[in-house]
Amino acid sequence: MNFTQIEKLIEETPSDKRKLIINYLKNKTPNTLEASITQSDCKLTSSQAYLLKQICDETDDGNLLSLTIDAISQINDQKNEEISRLVMSGIFQHKHASSTHATIYEMIGRATTKITIIGYWVYDMQEFFEELDKLSKEIKIKFILNDENFKKHSSQIEQNWNGRYRPQIYCLNKEKYSNYNKLHSKIVLIDDSEVLITSANLTSTAMEENIETGIWTKDKKIINACIDIFDQFVKDEVFVPKMEKKY
Repeated sequence: MNFTQIEKLIEETPSDKRKLIINYLKNKTPNTLEASITQSDCKLTSSQAYLLKQICDETDDGNLLSLTIDAISQINDQKNEEISRLVMSGIFQHKHASSTHATIYEMIGRATTKITIIGYWVYDMQEFFEELDKLSKEIKIKFILNDENFKKHSSQIEQNWNGRYRPQIYCLNKEKYSNYNKLHSKIVLIDDSEVLITSANLTSTAMEENIETGIWTKDKKIINACIDIFDQFVKDEVFVPKMEKKY
């Protein structure tokens, strides 16, 4: 078995889908499995399904593969107890870098009270908005976006929201603050307890094709600084609301 590929699969796959894979492989012959069927049954992305297919092709023992993925998954979860880690996008593998795509999904899955998404390009992420739409209505969701592409972004968010509820949306107030050229930050804040600061826009290209780099951290000084700065921006009307929250 290729343990590097298994580690890559685990890093790119949220914990709930990992459990599906582990249970799915039991009592099966992995190298005979059809990739499209496995992808559908385990609710995987095309990238995750491709990695799993490569792993499966190397063994006919589903029980052993299931146990191996489970063991490496547990080691990975223990590693994730660290305070900070490098997060990257791209078609490559490195044991010291976690996947941007998987990290964002795992963060959303841990949310209990609020999510703040700060970004320049925010679109073309159907699965992302579907995951947000599954969250409890008790979780407050806020987008802070750049102004020049607001109409495109807001229509995409509405389109993917399935009519269930909408977040708060703020955008750069260029009328009042013409000295600010643009919002180019890419930040995901969860429950005031963890943050991802990254070069990656919230697009499928940035998640799966570009080489992007960021830092995920639980460092309270960094988290509180992000919160204080953007809260002050809103208070000073550097960013103003463009859509009322509806539940």
